[in-house]
Amino acid sequence: VPADEALELGLIDSIATGDADALTLACSLAREAIASDGTLREDAAVTKAFRQRHAQLEEWRKPDPHFADDQLRSIIAHPRIERIIKQAHTVGRDVAVHRALDAIRYGFIHGFEAGLEHEAKLFAEAVVDPNGGKRGIREFLDRHSAPLPTRRPLISREQEQLLLEQKELLPIGSPFFPGVDRIPKWQYAQAFIRDPETGAAMHGDPIVAEKQIIIPVERPRANQALIYVLASEVNFNDIWAITGIPVSRFDEHDRDWHVTGSGGIGLVVALGEEARRQGRLKIGDLVAIYSGQTDLLSPLVGLDPMAADFVIQGNDPPDGSHQQFMIAQAPQCMPVLPDMTLEAAGSYILNLGTIYRALFTTLRVQPGRTIFIEGAATGTGLDAVRTAARNGLNVIGMVSSPSRAATVLSAGGKGAINRKDPAIANCFTRVPEDPSEWAAWEAAGHPLLEMFRAQNGGRLADYVVSH
Repeated sequence: VPADEALELGLIDSIATGDADALTLACSLAREAIASDGTLREDAAVTKAFRQRHAQLEEWRKPDPHFADDQLRSIIAHPRIERIIKQAHTVGRDVAVHRALDAIRYGFIHGFEAGLEHEAKLFAEAVVDPNGGKRGIREFLDRHSAPLPTRRPLISREQEQLLLEQKELLPIGSPFFPGVDRIPKWQYAQAFIRDPETGAAMHGDPIVAEKQIIIPVERPRANQALIYVLASEVNFNDIWAITGIPVSRFDEHDRDWHVTGSGGIGLVVALGEEARRQGRLKIGDLVAIYSGQTDLLSPLVGLDPMAADFVIQGNDPPDGSHQQFMIAQAPQCMPVLPDMTLEAAGSYILNLGTIYRALFTTLRVQPGRTIFIEGAATGTGLDAVRTAARNGLNVIGMVSSPSRAATVLSAGGKGAINRKDPAIANCFTRVPEDPSEWAAWEAAGHPLLEMFRAQNGGRLADYVVSH
């Protein structure tokens, strides 16, 4: 439950804001509740909460079989609870659900203290159950746990139509005037999702697995900007995320959806307090969006942003640019290059940003040298070939077919090596674990080196890019 909703519901008494934190605020409230003579002030919020809690505990200690027979049955029959129980049965958690409901019923029928004792007994049984706790712990450690239920059902067609009518959802492609138009509460997004019935990650071919869904529009925090996306960058990491290869991105977060897209171009529609105070960005600015995010307050940012918990938005965190309104850190928002269409200006930043860093920051390439680029005919590899060639390097690329070798040459490369050539096809193997086998493994790669030397005047590469 968000803090503002918890305050409205009366679950909490106040929210720590500004320079206050929860512990400091709690201690302050506790001090205010103590009178000068050491007694509790009855009008203080902490005292009222303390009295209320103790009254509740007294009520809870009393058995309430009527509640268990009547109201509890109605609660369990609520559609949201029914959906969660159904999902638990679907993924094999029947016994766990039975134990949980048994503990709840027992507590109401026999009272709070007896309920706690019964719960402890059920918990102990579950822990030692070979098909319960033991298996569950093993599957958790092996990252093979059965999926948990999704938090909420997806927005239905009927709800979508209602949101459109209420102007709380904008049709895709709608004009939006920052600072003039009201920011809607909901938005369209392209994402892959967890199965609403089972909670399992729904990976697969992108044309099937990526869905158009409706999700809330988030509001920016202190160092963030909310951006109305005009064009969103498409990258290979979209494919890896959607297909779940090599790992499922749902292993990294607990949302019910993962919005793809890593960068693009858009209009600034809202700014957090610190981003607004800095003054570099303003509402209505047209900005290019770099997808790299860091821990902005880490001392390592000044040394190297990639050392400060660096992630690629849309690949690692699930809030990428394939949505109408996206959240970005303020440093992600950069000036748009002139004389480019919106689509072009929002298409290249992650790819060429990665290449620029590899060539000019990490390798510090020099003209006239030779570079060997893996996967040189597509995506990042092909752009690396073009960039290196235009900066005076002799480029030899590794490819998987004669047609891809031609692509490298047409992009400015000086040569290409087909890794499927029978002369070298068997040299791409793992390094043996046994050190005594390393020399033979290294010797198996000599044909590859000779093939490279034959295209580079007898010399090996000065630089190598693998990605």
